[in-house]
Amino acid sequence: RRAGLTIAMIGVGLGIVFWLLVIGRSFERSVIDTLSAALRADLTVSSAHIAAGFVEAPVDDALVDALAALPGVAGVAGLRTTEVSFGGGPISLNAFDPAYFASPRFGAWPLVGAARHGVWERVRDGAAVVASTNFLQTFGLAEGAVITLQTPSGPLRLPIAGTTVDYASPRGTLELSRAVYLRHWRDPRVSRVYVTLAPGTSPSAAAAAIRAGLGERYALRILFAGEIVQYFADQVRRAFVGAHVLAGTVFIVVLLGLADTLAAGVMERTRELGTLRAVGVRRAAVRRLVLVESLWLGLSGLGLAALCGTAMGALWVRATFPRLLGWLFDLHLPWRESAAVAVATVAISLLAAALPARRAGRQSPAEALRYE
Repeated sequence: RRAGLTIAMIGVGLGIVFWLLVIGRSFERSVIDTLSAALRADLTVSSAHIAAGFVEAPVDDALVDALAALPGVAGVAGLRTTEVSFGGGPISLNAFDPAYFASPRFGAWPLVGAARHGVWERVRDGAAVVASTNFLQTFGLAEGAVITLQTPSGPLRLPIAGTTVDYASPRGTLELSRAVYLRHWRDPRVSRVYVTLAPGTSPSAAAAAIRAGLGERYALRILFAGEIVQYFADQVRRAFVGAHVLAGTVFIVVLLGLADTLAAGVMERTRELGTLRAVGVRRAAVRRLVLVESLWLGLSGLGLAALCGTAMGALWVRATFPRLLGWLFDLHLPWRESAAVAVATVAISLLAAALPARRAGRQSPAEALRYE
């Protein structure tokens, strides 16, 4: 019974760790895959200051024209990321310059569902918006529905032309043209500017030219291709940093539980171990017996944890998050982290058995046989 409870304790504790690792890994990889398709520009230029959370402070959109005038710059597209009120709460708006939708070099948000032509062209022309999956779920809408946004210039009615995956807001995000945003919200600022370079232009040289010409005036931060995606991935990792604290706590509990089980087992089997010693079993063999028992308990608990934790993580990724928040994730298993957990579990199992194994090996056969 004690061995069963120990295996169950390890299985439940480590199962929670595996569950969080699967969710965190799937979230991180899904964000990276989505943003890698959407943000492909050679350089991303923004303010070095943060407005809130992970969103940069906006700067005057004169920066867009200033960047376009620099040598070696092939194209620029501004983005204004902000929150507006819809349906009694905040949602996110991603307002891109029409140039973003005109060139694949800037990237494209992946559309969900059957392939449709002309979606982003309609958004570029200001005739429609693209909604995130969780926006549609939050408000019970579908593609083709016409939504009304309250703006400083009055109500703005636009149809939903397509669906994408965006993790900017738990209530939903809309992708639209910044020309529409500028006309109705009268906000001549940008949160980021995406820059594509002419063939043969060095990104490092272009970044140096931007810093020299505009960096002091705008207090800019410049990220190379891929760094903006890595920036958002780092924000996801920060959200799941608590999983490492939990893992450490679980390992301590596992260590204490194993040590208690093995120590109690050695005491309960004092006469049996004494009999083994009396018939000639060496001390090293008795110690190995306790070590193997501890290793078996740890590996059994680890197997239970891997099975249950991975199944629960897959359930959350495939069903719970889509139903709860509307976010669509791809399932990614954390192989590297799982291997680290397995190695740590084996090490802790052997560490927990060290003192009980030593006690078992040092028992005198005569004293053990007289033990009641």
